[in-house]
Amino acid sequence: MYAIVFLEVFLHELGHFFAARAFRVSVKEIVFISVQPKVIYQDPGEPIKDGLTYFHEAPRAHQNAILIAGPLSGLLAAPFAYLIMHTYPDNALSSKSLRSPSLS
Repeated sequence: MYAIVFLEVFLHELGHFFAARAFRVSVKEIVFISVQPKVIYQDPGEPIKDGLTYFHEAPRAHQNAILIAGPLSGLLAAPFAYLIMHTYPDNALSSKSLRSPSLS
């Protein structure tokens, strides 16, 4: 189950990243070291190359598309996560295997 949660978070951040790249917005890095992963865009003072632009200089419609791409990628991936969890109910992904044994 934890693997699926991590995969969902990873796909969420990749959604932001690929949308930013599609709109030619410079992305510095994707950070996963905290509880709240995030995409870090270039700072306005840093030089960029290849005709890319800064996030705050992109048109408002592009900024909104980049922001919506993360949750949208998670929504698109959710049915696949559901299928995996219910296709293999007796493996480590099952919520039954994560429960502690009852004391009797």
